[in-house]
Amino acid sequence: MLQQGISLEEDLTVCDKHTAACYGSGLLPVFATPAMLAWMESVAYKSVEPYLPEGCGTVGAAVKLEHLKASPIGAHLHCVSKLVAVEDRKLTFQIEVYEGEVKAGCAEHVRYIVDNERFMSKFKK
Repeated sequence: MLQQGISLEEDLTVCDKHTAACYGSGLLPVFATPAMLAWMESVAYKSVEPYLPEGCGTVGAAVKLEHLKASPIGAHLHCVSKLVAVEDRKLTFQIEVYEGEVKAGCAEHVRYIVDNERFMSKFKK
């Protein structure tokens, strides 16, 4: 059952493909803000996926992100996503990323539950 409090944690080691230089969001070999966002969204959606009705998924709709600390290649990061509100189809998550004991980023993220087939039918010609 989909309810407030569902959480998921995941670890990641920063490598070249996660850097600002690779994402085109800067020139430095540090964990890119877009990479952090993509990872946060991934952990959030994976946390609730097992609780969704068959044929349903979620889509991201809003995010308020703070990237608080630069993390170099080789840094070990830990992401914690927690579902803090369920309002009909709207799901709100609080997500935090840590490098060791130091908070590297945090976000409030909103996703909506969708019927996958109906959602994708909008794009068929």
